[in-house]
Amino acid sequence: MSLIRLFQTYHPSVFGLLLLYGVGLRLSFWLSGLPMADPQQAAPLARAVFALLDMLPGSTALWQGGVATGVALVHAFYLNYLVNHIRLMARPGYLPAAAMLLVASLGAPVCMLSAPLMGSMFLLFAFGQMVSLYRRQEQTAVTVLYAALLVGVAGLFYLPYFFFSVFLVVALAFWIPFQARAYLLVLIGLALPLYFLTVYYFWVGRLDALINELVHDAWPQVRVSGEQPLTDMLLPGAALAAVMLWSFFYLQANLFRMVVQVRLFLLTMMLFFGCGLLLTLVHPAMLPLGLAWLLVPAALALALFLSEFRWRWLAEAYQLFLLFWTVVFPYFS
Repeated sequence: MSLIRLFQTYHPSVFGLLLLYGVGLRLSFWLSGLPMADPQQAAPLARAVFALLDMLPGSTALWQGGVATGVALVHAFYLNYLVNHIRLMARPGYLPAAAMLLVASLGAPVCMLSAPLMGSMFLLFAFGQMVSLYRRQEQTAVTVLYAALLVGVAGLFYLPYFFFSVFLVVALAFWIPFQARAYLLVLIGLALPLYFLTVYYFWVGRLDALINELVHDAWPQVRVSGEQPLTDMLLPGAALAAVMLWSFFYLQANLFRMVVQVRLFLLTMMLFFGCGLLLTLVHPAMLPLGLAWLLVPAALALALFLSEFRWRWLAEAYQLFLLFWTVVFPYFS
């Protein structure tokens, strides 16, 4: 049985296999020595996580690698839940989760623990809230508030992620009729995490430091120990770009054959991708670690390719190439 067919099932043993799969894919990077992100370039919540890990006994790098793997697993299983809940795939199973774990293990920039990686988890939760508006019209206010709160929390891990408030505003225009209250709730949700953080800094007498950080470091460049490993991602990045392009044309050809909730899900994903792409163009200094938001659309595109590509042998070969790259390349980089 091929890996693709194995992950296209909901057998309980596959869940346990995915946990081992996620750890095994990152094992090569752990053994070869992952670079570490600079905590001083992180927003307040990310710095708090780094400080907490520094206080734990043992190797800080090992703790960071473990938390990064946990974050990747949360990405994988939540995306898998969203995709199967709307029945995007012809055969429901764990393939979206496997695709996410593979994409999130292709290089050091996505394997190491960083502020953008932690923040992207909350962006994914916000995306899930916006998608759920289709079936929760009677709870629009609560759902919009939750989504805005999650984007606000993501921004406190990595400040440029506040830009995804644009995604919320544009997505609302597609999901529901115009309601001024919904847009006001977006502002309230974005402001609440920042408000509570400001109150905390005021209590501890560091409000000036917080204001200075938010004003002067709003567009930080994420640094790592040593050189930023951007070139290490060129080959797998090009391979993923080709798959994302194929997925775009596949969806364009089949969009109107899909049910309404699937179409709206895909439209929301395109808005999410467009917002992230615009953020990258506005703030190119975020490369490569700041591209953590791209994990979600890239994993979805890979899952579609592995599931729907006509030449099955080529899809299998493509997956084996990514696996080979993930396992072998760290020892030669």
